[in-house]
Amino acid sequence: IKYIPSQANFIMFKTKLDGLALCRKLLKGGIIIRDLKQYKLDNYVRVTIGKPKENSLFIQKLKKILSEEK
Repeated sequence: IKYIPSQANFIMFKTKLDGLALCRKLLKGGIIIRDLKQYKLDNYVRVTIGKPKENSLFIQKLKKILSEEK
């Protein structure tokens, strides 16, 4: 995954999926992230850094979604 370096408490990255679609899929699993469609960045999302458990859950669910899209 290609990401944009940040010094803030979030990471912005490009995904092969539409950002809004990815947000909706993650939301079904209880994960909230932000799509950047309003900024004309259709394939980008922003993820706030959470607690270690939250981050692990996000990564686990993201891997599952991306593997289903192959």
